[in-house]
Amino acid sequence: IPVTASYAISRGRTLAEPATFCAYLNVCDSSDVARFQQWQVESVLGVSLVRDRSNSVIDPTRGSRLSAEARYAAGFLGSDSLNRFARGVAELASYHQLGRRTVFAWRIEGGAIVSPQLGFAGQSVRFVPPSERFYAGGPNSVRGYGQNQLGPVVRVVDPTRGDTVIRPDSVDSALRDTVFVPDTLRAATGGNSLLLANAELRFPLPGFSGRLSGALFVDVGQLIERGNTLFDFSNVRVTPGAGIRIATPLGPLRFDVAYNGYAPEQGPLYEKQGQNLVLVQRVYPTVRMAAPHLQFHFAIGQAF
Repeated sequence: IPVTASYAISRGRTLAEPATFCAYLNVCDSSDVARFQQWQVESVLGVSLVRDRSNSVIDPTRGSRLSAEARYAAGFLGSDSLNRFARGVAELASYHQLGRRTVFAWRIEGGAIVSPQLGFAGQSVRFVPPSERFYAGGPNSVRGYGQNQLGPVVRVVDPTRGDTVIRPDSVDSALRDTVFVPDTLRAATGGNSLLLANAELRFPLPGFSGRLSGALFVDVGQLIERGNTLFDFSNVRVTPGAGIRIATPLGPLRFDVAYNGYAPEQGPLYEKQGQNLVLVQRVYPTVRMAAPHLQFHFAIGQAF
C-alpha cells in the first residue's frame, strides 16, 4: 500500500470585481472581499494512500481499488485565518467480470471538510479555499450534470450586459415557486460534504472488430454546504444513462448520455449595480422550462 506524505506552502491574494468574488468564490459580502484581497498564507500537510488490486489502469475488468487522502492546514503551521481546514476523502471501486467481456463495476466515495472557524455543523465554504472544496458533476462523477454543476451555485445578473431578472415580488403569487432564472454568470461554489455512488454494467456490442462496447449506468450524488444538520438526503440526485465505448491504445473512447429530471440548483441571486452587489433573493426558486434534460459527455477512459 503506497503511502505519500506532502507539505506545501503558498502566499497570495485575489484581486477581482465583486461580481467575480461572489460568482466564483462564494464571497459576496464587502468585508469578506476586503479580507481576500489581502495577502494570505496557506500551509498544508497531506497524507494519501492507495491500495490498487485491479487488473488494469485504463480499463479494469476485475479487482478493486481503495484510496484515501487527508489534508490539514492549521495556524501552528503558518496558515492565515481564511486558509485553515481539515479535509478527508475516501474512495472504493470494485470490478466484477460476469462473462468474457461483460463487467459490472461500482464505486462509492465520500468526503468532508471542517473549518475551525465554526463547528462541524453550520459550516460555510467561504472559510475554505476554492481549490480545496468538493465539486461534483461531469463525465467521471454524476453524469446527469455538467462539469462541477452539481451542488451549491451562486447567480449574478449584470444589467449592463443586457441580462434581466424576474423579481419574485413582480410575479403572480401562484407562479412564485416556478420562476426561471437565466444562467448568466452562474458558478458552482463547491461544498464541504460529498457523497457519490456509481454502478455501471459494461457489455460487448457488435462492430469495430470487437472493440465496441456499451454501458448502462446509474449515478447517485450529493454535494452540500452543511447547515445546522449534518445530513440532508433531500439533496441526493439520481441520474441514469447509457453509453458507448470504443477501445483505443489510450483507453476507451467514451460517449455517455444521462437523464436529469431535476430543476436547476437553487441558490442566492445577486444583481450587479455599479461596483456593488445587491441581494435580490437569498434562495431563488427555479424550474426546468424545457423538455426532459439530457446531458452528453465525451471522454477518454472509464468513468471509474
